[in-house]
Amino acid sequence: MSAEEIAPVFRDQEDWNSLPEVAVKVNVQPSVRPARQDVVAVAREQVLVRGEPLTGTQILQVLQTPDDRLDELLALAHEVRLKWCGPEVEVEGIVSVKTGGCR
Repeated sequence: MSAEEIAPVFRDQEDWNSLPEVAVKVNVQPSVRPARQDVVAVAREQVLVRGEPLTGTQILQVLQTPDDRLDELLALAHEVRLKWCGPEVEVEGIVSVKTGGCR
């Protein structure tokens, strides 16, 4: 079955106006895929500005970020740590592998 057999062709407004009143005019838009947002920019806004944690899907996207953006991710992690934990850092060291004692 051809396309002409399935749906009639309307060449002008007169053809369109000849449709029965029950027909509805439909404005069909081409499908457009939404642009993929930059996961680092989203994380910066979401975590630093709004104070919301990342979702599991977003964490996977961060883990899949290309290696050439590692410096950017490390800088963001540092900003997050400073904002939520402050500048103090506790350093731990293993004294004995057998006892697992930390100092």
